[in-house]
Amino acid sequence: MQQTIRSENPDLPTPERFGLTEKRVDYFTKATETNIFTILIAMTVNIVCCVSLVEFIFPHADVPVLLLLFLSVCPGFLIGSHFDGRRISKVKETPDYRTYLDYCDALKSYKNLLSKMRRQEFKSQRTKQYDAGKQQEWWKGVDGRGFELGVAKLLLDKGYNVRHTGSSYGDEGIDIELKAHGKRIIIQCKAFRTYVSAGPVRELYGTLLHQKADEGWLVVTSGFYSGAKTFAIGKPIRLFTARDLTRLPSHQPEGS
Repeated sequence: MQQTIRSENPDLPTPERFGLTEKRVDYFTKATETNIFTILIAMTVNIVCCVSLVEFIFPHADVPVLLLLFLSVCPGFLIGSHFDGRRISKVKETPDYRTYLDYCDALKSYKNLLSKMRRQEFKSQRTKQYDAGKQQEWWKGVDGRGFELGVAKLLLDKGYNVRHTGSSYGDEGIDIELKAHGKRIIIQCKAFRTYVSAGPVRELYGTLLHQKADEGWLVVTSGFYSGAKTFAIGKPIRLFTARDLTRLPSHQPEGS
């Protein structure tokens, strides 16, 4: 797992780059942590010694238990902390401990940078989601004519050779014509507030055959019922929502 992380993050500081080994890093990491067992042992020994001493000196005295524990626990804690602190100090006097600290600082800086990049990426994704949501609301709120013009502009911005025909084809309902990959594509735009059934898809197929076009696109605002999708299977027809169209890859004109 560690090897995978390193291969995917070439800038990740590694012990080897600082002349250390994983085993040495683990040693310093564990050795410089407070050893609670040392403190507990010192406290236990001090409690036993204190109780024994009080019973020896004052065998018949009624010493309060809480006072006895306080007088034995606190010194035991201080003694244990002192010995554990001296142990850690000796570890820090090791020649390569300074190198270990440099490695830790580099690793911390890397993690901070990685965290900052992730926050920026998350913020960017949230902004894109917000913009996409606002754009989706615009598509749903525009009228038929505006929807046609919006689709035409979107395709034009993506590099397609677009001709907005509007009503120039009479009742055949071709709104946009474009050429791509050597194909003549006719497009019908439906600014419906609800899902589209198979009827408009059949109409598009009839127009496609009559015009002898290579492909037909039906672009709508909301989506399609299953009947519409089923009818389009096996036919040179593509079904798009406005959101689908925004995700369409940019087109490279022939000969470019």
